[in-house]
Amino acid sequence: MEEAVEVTDVKVEPNECELTKELTVTIGFDIKSAIPEAFWILRFVFDFSMKKQVVEMARTEPKTYGIGKHIEKFHVDHLDISKVKETTILNMGLLSASFFSGKDESHPLLDVNMCTEISKKDGSEEYIRTILNPLE
Repeated sequence: MEEAVEVTDVKVEPNECELTKELTVTIGFDIKSAIPEAFWILRFVFDFSMKKQVVEMARTEPKTYGIGKHIEKFHVDHLDISKVKETTILNMGLLSASFFSGKDESHPLLDVNMCTEISKKDGSEEYIRTILNPLE
């Protein structure tokens, strides 16, 4: 069975930079049949393998996506990590863009998951993010 949504492109900018710095995520995708009341949620999941801490970064308004090519662009001015424990920050993270239809946020039609390596710059308190593109 053919998937209803196919991701064709993912861009994350800037990358290999300070963790809390602004972030722009652009996702190109193809819709095979119209999807009503569809919306995206962009989240950052800290320590996704153990004690998850999730920060919702952005969400789009529900709308109908028609058949064809689409682009969704998220821009976040700052990632707030003030409530995230340092030990949690220094584990692998996950930048996740999830596409939903209707009011059910527990069953996405699609997840675009981007593993994120978080490290500390030598001799600094600054956290560096390196987001891996799932299409590369």
